[in-house]
Amino acid sequence: MLENDCRKAVFQAIADAPGIDAVSLSRRLEMNINTLRYHLTQLLVFDKITYLARPGTVRYYLNQGMFSPFEQIFLHYLNAGTAGRIIMLVSERPGVSRKDLAEVLGITGPSVTRHIQELSSEGIIRNEPDGRANHYYLTDAAALLLTKLQVIPSGRAARASPAPG
Repeated sequence: MLENDCRKAVFQAIADAPGIDAVSLSRRLEMNINTLRYHLTQLLVFDKITYLARPGTVRYYLNQGMFSPFEQIFLHYLNAGTAGRIIMLVSERPGVSRKDLAEVLGITGPSVTRHIQELSSEGIIRNEPDGRANHYYLTDAAALLLTKLQVIPSGRAARASPAPG
């Protein structure tokens, strides 16, 4: 299965960047997207990789039990533009308000609320209301995972260590 050089390159790129999407893989490998899709399909058929599908994005992981479902979801959001920026801002500024997030991110308050609701439903962010204001914190599980992933300043995760047990 991995004797094919293109397929081996795809497999290695997924190992190096868990949670990577097809467009990013195509750019990283300078591979035609249709060629990439063929090799991804082959790797999926032979259970070499797995994926997490969310609206608008499919992210790929090695199929070796390295990442729990929560870790896959966390990596998805960490690499998902605005949601990833929110995670990093909440990590850097525990207790940050919706207003402050909107100002820093340059988006509307309702957009912040939508992202926060999604991240909260996945167990990544928790909300602590204080009167009329809401203050946001990473959940303990998300904070621990962020430390485990050794996130670098750009918000991208460095190569992560396998999940315990």
